[in-house]
Amino acid sequence: MRDADTGPPNPYAPPVAAVADLVDGDPSVETPFFAVSLRKLSIMSVCTFGLYEFFWFFSHWAIIRRRDRRVVPLARAFFAVLFCYPLMSHVRKFGPEQAGLAPARLYAGLCTTGWILFTLTQRLPDPYWLLTFVAFVFLLPVQRRVNEINAAVAPGHYPNDRFTPLNWIGIVLGGSLLVLMTLDLFLPE
Repeated sequence: MRDADTGPPNPYAPPVAAVADLVDGDPSVETPFFAVSLRKLSIMSVCTFGLYEFFWFFSHWAIIRRRDRRVVPLARAFFAVLFCYPLMSHVRKFGPEQAGLAPARLYAGLCTTGWILFTLTQRLPDPYWLLTFVAFVFLLPVQRRVNEINAAVAPGHYPNDRFTPLNWIGIVLGGSLLVLMTLDLFLPE
């Protein structure tokens, strides 16, 4: 039997070169805020009846907790109506000197007011409560700015733009329920 180093190359041998994984970004790179694509935020917010928005708040506060130990992410997510403006203001103030970006054009007060008002429309009678599904639109400018900050501060981070199996379960179950509820509202009895 021949030693592999002394004999001719074996054309049937497996490759010995290092192969890089085809991953869009490194999940170990820390970002200043929660990374998620606008598409994923939108779809998950609608299909989970707004529950993903509270996960969104929790994830942002959990990352901010690394810098400020006084923050309690679960409490701030649970009381998101009260802590919505401080988060959006924090994103707005995390600016050019820290990330090397152009000054923010993020209207934290308007985004906060819109999100709170549209979230509270869930208490309205049929079919007006459906306006609550529009609340996520007021989070999109904030997340757009967050994505700019994350890209500037932590290039190569994982952008969180793919749907996990758990996301797909939420989309299928929540989306099906949403379709059924909408049909029930608008179809004659």
